[in-house]
Amino acid sequence: MRLKQGPQGRDGGNGKQEEIFQRYRPLIIKLWQRYYVSGLELADWEQEARLVILRVLELYRGDGKDQFSGFLKQSLVNRILDLYRARQAHKRIPAEKIGALTPESEEMLQEQPWRQPEELVHGHFCLRQLIAACSPFERQVLISYNQGYSTDEVAERLRCTKRQVQSAMGRSRRKMLEIIQAS
Repeated sequence: MRLKQGPQGRDGGNGKQEEIFQRYRPLIIKLWQRYYVSGLELADWEQEARLVILRVLELYRGDGKDQFSGFLKQSLVNRILDLYRARQAHKRIPAEKIGALTPESEEMLQEQPWRQPEELVHGHFCLRQLIAACSPFERQVLISYNQGYSTDEVAERLRCTKRQVQSAMGRSRRKMLEIIQAS
């Protein structure tokens, strides 16, 4: 796509921004589907994409080294990852709110009979159901996590993206919850 210079070009005037948005809308939707961000509706993501397009129109220099579509795509990916990180940051518990165990709570934990035989049998039953319900990729991710690998290490081992590993773990968790609730 050739961007015109001047008052009607890069600044998005005369519908240029809308034209670009409509042209790249399939990419925008594909990125929204690929990078799942909890609570981000398609309409909200489209608004974010429009802002990214405005910014890209301001920054793009068209010097021949960078293709406009590649620059736009990378800018959209960066924005959606920023939104994901922002949502994840709200889930964290601030360090000052986490305290050490008191001697009373340590005693309570040691005195509890946590592992009753029927609980172990039920746990093994649920685990077998989970393994049967998971896809081969989800099983590989679960096994890798069980072996102590981090998300980055799992992604490297399975030759996939970190996001794919996180999505597989999310699906596995949902399946496990369904199994536990059903039993």
